[in-house]
Amino acid sequence: MAGKVDQKSKFRPIILAKDGSKSAAHLLAELTLIMSQPGMKELVGVVKLNDGLFKVDMSAPSITHGLNAVREVTDAHFGIFIDTKSGDVAGTLRNYGDCFRAFAPANILTVSAIIATQGFMEFRKALPGVLLALFSVPTDMSKEECLGRYGMLPAEKISSDAWFFYNEWRTVCEQNGVRQTGIFAKPFDLIVSAPGDLDYLNQEGLGEHFQWVTPNIRDRWMAKDHQDAERGMGVYDALQKGTRYVVMGTQLLKGNPANGISAEQSQKLTLTEINRFIAGNK
Repeated sequence: MAGKVDQKSKFRPIILAKDGSKSAAHLLAELTLIMSQPGMKELVGVVKLNDGLFKVDMSAPSITHGLNAVREVTDAHFGIFIDTKSGDVAGTLRNYGDCFRAFAPANILTVSAIIATQGFMEFRKALPGVLLALFSVPTDMSKEECLGRYGMLPAEKISSDAWFFYNEWRTVCEQNGVRQTGIFAKPFDLIVSAPGDLDYLNQEGLGEHFQWVTPNIRDRWMAKDHQDAERGMGVYDALQKGTRYVVMGTQLLKGNPANGISAEQSQKLTLTEINRFIAGNK
């Protein structure tokens, strides 16, 4: 299922993964540098943070203020993706939601499939302007491990979780006295999935209700890493399968120096692939 570019809004499909930074100051400096590279700020829609929120030199509020400074300096228009994969009892998730709203405002937040459906309700109430993304199976989990643990392949596990929450949502809304409309129309907005799982998930009909956030993007010039290579693919092919956001860190920030591909070269190659998709899907 090929994706189509929405001509009414700016198509910025890249989620730039800023994981493993030495410090918050280094994170912001590196982000400023990459957003200043030709073509990058036009296609980066969101910056993803996880460990970056927990650096001793800055608090989470200070880091988010720093991201605002990066936006001003580079004239970039990117949102913030808090990738905490939050999973806990509903009352604790309510507290998390209050903290995120007050101290680390986000545009996208990942939520683990281990929670009860009520947990999504708590986040909806606390974070009405935030897109929630269901996280079900890590992209470094092999098909064999997923089968051994859950009796399902990764795509089957994602589908099972997503449909369970979707079908349970009506009951949860009724229990909370909430009309199933607007931000409460469904429990989450996005599903995190490796690109190799998208054919199955689209066939299951989930693409009619949710958009995809797709990590495990590795183009032909990149080396394999910790993620399951069988479930990964290049950025052009992932976009053709209908993903809304592609998550990329190493491919944009490091490249493949062992094979003579610098970060700058990898950025140019990646942007070429994305623009090729845009040109063919207007």
